[in-house]
Amino acid sequence: MAKAGEASLKMGDGTAEATFHRLNHKVQHAEAVSEAKSELMGDSVEDRLKALEKDDQIERLLAEMKARKAGK
Repeated sequence: MAKAGEASLKMGDGTAEATFHRLNHKVQHAEAVSEAKSELMGDSVEDRLKALEKDDQIERLLAEMKARKAGK
């Protein structure tokens, strides 16, 4: 019986260490997915803000050009 127990432990099936490694892998995977999603969401928000700022700049320039044209 002792040899069978040792063989089972060496295989790593059901041991605390194997369970820990599986759990650790799942956590690392979940963290990586979460980080990737955050980066993607952050980039799209940043891109939207940049686009809005660019639109505001265009509107200001257009208003300046109209004001100059009206002043002539």
